Amino acid sequence: MGEDSAEKITAYVAVELMARVWARRPFRRHRLDLCFEGGRPPYLMTGHIFDSATGQPVNSRWFRVGVMNRSSSRIDDVCVQLVSVDPPDLVPVVPVPLHLMHDNPPPGQPNLQTFSVEPGGDTPTQFVDVVSKVVGQPTIQIEHTVAAVAKLFPARSSIFALKISAPYERSRIRRFSVGLDVQGELTFHEI
Repeated sequence: MGEDSAEKITAYVAVELMARVWARRPFRRHRLDLCFEGGRPPYLMTGHIFDSATGQPVNSRWFRVGVMNRSSSRIDDVCVQLVSVDPPDLVPVVPVPLHLMHDNPPPGQPNLQTFSVEPGGDTPTQFVDVVSKVVGQPTIQIEHTVAAVAKLFPARSSIFALKISAPYERSRIRRFSVGLDVQGELTFHEI
């Protein structure tokens, strides 16, 4: 077997190997990201929400982030998680998946842990609830979907790191400042 034949066989094997790898993993990566556009709907919800314990409406502030898909095709199995909190003693269990807006299954049914995101460029096509606070209460509620983990925590200044991920996609982490203003209202800003 000549040198030329060995090079051809090596090149053929390399091409075949790459073809098999990329058949399972698309070469082109989709672009998932989170966005927050300040104190306007749907990023900020104010007014009445319903207390889960009593079913009664209560005044509150509720913050969400938008989920953007900058590709030209739908991305499945997307998950947005709270992956860290500073100071770390505020939330003892992380990461926790966050609540997809309007995912309110009947009692006893679990919330979605992952979801699909349609393409939208720089316009979010899904929204994820992050944190809320009932007016006049000393606690914030982290809007996660893990039934065995507490949701209420002392309202104090902290930094939340949110991660968006999906299979075969690059994950992104965005950081947000959570705190209270001088009137005791919940604040939320990207940093």
